[in-house]
Amino acid sequence: MTLIPTHPITRVVALCWLLACLAFLLLTLLRHDLYAGERGALTLLVPVYFLAFPFGHVALLAVGKIKLWLYLQNGADPSLLSEALALWTLTVLLGYMQWFMLLPWLSRRCWQCFSAQIPPWRNKK
Repeated sequence: MTLIPTHPITRVVALCWLLACLAFLLLTLLRHDLYAGERGALTLLVPVYFLAFPFGHVALLAVGKIKLWLYLQNGADPSLLSEALALWTLTVLLGYMQWFMLLPWLSRRCWQCFSAQIPPWRNKK
């Protein structure tokens, strides 16, 4: 498994995917609602959730659990900015891992299993 895709087309797709996620983060950080503490500012992170789906849902649940744990342990309520940054970071990491590391690896493994089962007489040209 490699961190950077090896195929040139996949590399371009991964770069576009990361740039789109970065653009949504920047748009979120530019919203004044975020610094006023209004949860509506997190709506610009919804496309990142869908770009990373289904692992994006795992990130959303994890950030919710971490926030609940912090509140129950210390009575701390993280700021909306730190919540947005944690949500974006975890969603992008899991989404990238899902689409550009795990899925190509699974695809290669499936092709290896499939090609190993082809009878030798079928490979003749």
